[in-house]
Amino acid sequence: MGTMQLSEIWNKLLGHVIQFAPWAEDRLEEVRKRTWYLPSPETAQLNLLMVCLDLDLDDFRHRSKAKHLLEELFSSDVSQIDAKTPMFSGQIAKLPQKHVDRLLQSVKWAFEAPFEEFEQLPVDQAVILVRKSAPSLKGFRAHRWLNSLGYHVATPDLPRQRFLFRMGWLKEVSTAEAGKKAAFKEIQKLSVAVEAPLREIDYVLGLFAGAIEDSGTGVARCLAQPLCEECPIASECLFFRIQGSDKDRGSGALADTMRTEDLPKERIRKEGPEHLSSAELLSVLLRPGQSVPNTLQLAHRLLRHAGSLRRLSEMSFSGLSEIPGVGSANAAILMSTLELCRKFNEEDYFGVGQHFTKAEAVFTHFRSRFLGAKQEEIYVINLDSQLKVIRIVPVSKGLLLQAQVESREIFKEAIKDSAHSMIIVHNHPSGSPKPSKADRRITEHLYRAGEFLRIPIQDHIIIGEKEYYSFAEEGTLEPSEDFS
Repeated sequence: MGTMQLSEIWNKLLGHVIQFAPWAEDRLEEVRKRTWYLPSPETAQLNLLMVCLDLDLDDFRHRSKAKHLLEELFSSDVSQIDAKTPMFSGQIAKLPQKHVDRLLQSVKWAFEAPFEEFEQLPVDQAVILVRKSAPSLKGFRAHRWLNSLGYHVATPDLPRQRFLFRMGWLKEVSTAEAGKKAAFKEIQKLSVAVEAPLREIDYVLGLFAGAIEDSGTGVARCLAQPLCEECPIASECLFFRIQGSDKDRGSGALADTMRTEDLPKERIRKEGPEHLSSAELLSVLLRPGQSVPNTLQLAHRLLRHAGSLRRLSEMSFSGLSEIPGVGSANAAILMSTLELCRKFNEEDYFGVGQHFTKAEAVFTHFRSRFLGAKQEEIYVINLDSQLKVIRIVPVSKGLLLQAQVESREIFKEAIKDSAHSMIIVHNHPSGSPKPSKADRRITEHLYRAGEFLRIPIQDHIIIGEKEYYSFAEEGTLEPSEDFS
């Protein structure tokens, strides 16, 4: 295939990715500018831990939690990490001890890794050095870690190999070293032909083949069950030319090769759910219908219709049912699954019988509950003398003042529960937790009422989309003399 033809294919891929995932343009610009540098030991350690746990290196929440987890690894009993970092669902605590030892060895090595040598080594030798020194960086993780530090290396994983194979550029899809080297050489050839940095090629192919999480945008096309009818380069694809469209695709050697072990359910069994894209995970839940027999196609249709997983979670039953191919059965499955996720988050972080220590725990508990809320909702958390939760009580919906929240409404359930103190919680649908004057007035009013009834208000917490405001933590819970 000539350079001009490769350039046309590349431009189509690039245009498709930017069209369906506009946020990727900023990421690509960052990738183009970034070159190999000598990373700080702390960055090398943190990235290694995140790669080993299959975390998103670009997610600031994941990075923040990973920093905390890194500290725990070196200062605490590993069995206690799950309780302190529930976000990772005990990924380290559940590992066998020998795997934990390998992880610790790898993280320690990263602190003193000879990065000056990497710059002088060919890619395959650098990968071999990393694997020998860091036993947790097996398989494609060594490539991903080096890539995260700016080293010019692509990740020849199975999704990217699958793309190359379908295009006719690779003889087979393989986890063997020879297969990885062959895939890497093809990615290098493409990089040279289209004059694009290797890491840019790697990122675009990763999104298009479903190897990189696409935030629910549905940008991936060359998946285990390919969406050929929606692929911008289908006319150049050997797989499509042999097998035809999604509707008329029959059996054949090439189709059989690509379908046997790459189905989402089979990949979950072999690799674990963390390796699947949002669309692939969604397809496992959905039931096929007459109009859309391919659940992966239906999953992509859902994500494109909603725009993101967050917006999908905000859709009503009727809204979901009306999407062609979804129907009432799939709508019920989706809403039940999303509600279970919300209940899981609430139960895991903060619930009845648990000790109240920080407003952050309340925020984590209520954040999923308020997701997609169109109006303000007010809750009271009744606490016993040891600040343990007795009950979480919904009080009213509507703007805080318009709902006419009177002291007796707030305190009657606390009196019924013989509560020693309480926490007031409400949300701001705007997403910003900054308190209004009305919020401050009602807080002053409730604080004074609590003092009178001897059921003090421990805190009033406003829940925003990504952060919260705690009157207690900000030192604004007690009324000031000049309050207006």
